[in-house]
Amino acid sequence: MITIDSAEFRQLMGECAIHRGRGRPADAIALVEPRLAQLEPDAQEVALLQMIYASSEAGMRAKMIEFATKLAAFDPDIPAVKKALRT
Repeated sequence: MITIDSAEFRQLMGECAIHRGRGRPADAIALVEPRLAQLEPDAQEVALLQMIYASSEAGMRAKMIEFATKLAAFDPDIPAVKKALRT
């Protein structure tokens, strides 16, 4: 289980941010999505939020809704979740 305070999680989120910053949000999704099941719940929340942003940037509406639905199970009041599920 990858914890939110682990170096592995920080590296994963850092690489995700680099891909997004370079205009490659689909690469960020490809990097993080396969690891979601390995993340503890707090880390999953952070990762899913990043996946909502990345899928929106990539124009992947179905993925954005999928990630938002998963994150809503943790906290349906997150503004990005509400926005993704409203569209």
